[in-house]
Amino acid sequence: MLQSEPGLNAYGKADRARGLGRGLSDASLGLRLRYELRREVAPCVEWQWTHRFDRTADPFTPAGEDPFEWRWVAGVRIRLWA
Repeated sequence: MLQSEPGLNAYGKADRARGLGRGLSDASLGLRLRYELRREVAPCVEWQWTHRFDRTADPFTPAGEDPFEWRWVAGVRIRLWA
């Protein structure tokens, strides 16, 4: 099963300790590939692209880091009850 995973995060106030700015923080887009061995157990692999905006990107920019991030995620979905 192939699924798209879009996402937006916004915050009402800044949290400097976590590196989050007020307002629209980041946007992400991912593709998740999952194979159900059984209905209860499904390993998956996901490719995800994330972009940090404005005040949330500021702590990353001076350090020379890019506000864009690409990553691969692997995991297993387990359903404990139906």
